[in-house]
Amino acid sequence: MDFEVITEHIVDILKVSVSLFIIVDSIGNIPIFLSLTESVKRRRGVIFRQAIVVSFILLMFFSILGEGVLRFFNISIYSFAIAGGVLLIFISIRMLIGELSEVYDKEKKEFLGVVPLAFPLLVGPGAITTSMLSIQQFGILPTVVSVILVSALNWFILMNSERLNNLLGKTGSIIVSKLMAIFISAIAVEYIVFGVKNAFYR
Repeated sequence: MDFEVITEHIVDILKVSVSLFIIVDSIGNIPIFLSLTESVKRRRGVIFRQAIVVSFILLMFFSILGEGVLRFFNISIYSFAIAGGVLLIFISIRMLIGELSEVYDKEKKEFLGVVPLAFPLLVGPGAITTSMLSIQQFGILPTVVSVILVSALNWFILMNSERLNNLLGKTGSIIVSKLMAIFISAIAVEYIVFGVKNAFYR
């Protein structure tokens, strides 16, 4: 590959990685991670590792096979983009008004690494939509590399969540969460525009 192609791949990887990382919002969710595992502090490391492995598998599955799943149900990627964008807007609104933590706090303490840590906290509808659309827009290589990078960042954040929480403080975590919500709403609009433009004007 020549220099231009390599540069293009790097730019694509950065675009997908940033979008995925913003939507996953592992930093903004640190207080939720800690509160959910408060009663099982000694097992936090094991639970967090389980969450990372499961979230990585889910993201990789939908990145590579998601289009086939849509085709099986006769759904176009553009319709999925519009639906995903609308869903992301609702998620961002709930993040802004602080309802997400109330929902997750009610989850049972069993299988925390899988539900709700891996799904839907780390890999929710937004992350699934982003990974599937990234395959369409940027190709499989940038998307797969981005999933690996974001999963590695999630691992670092989860394993150091107590330290990061002390560093950010309650106010810092709230500010980060609200900023991420605004970015998510902007990404949602991009998805809707992409879907509408291609579904009705191709």
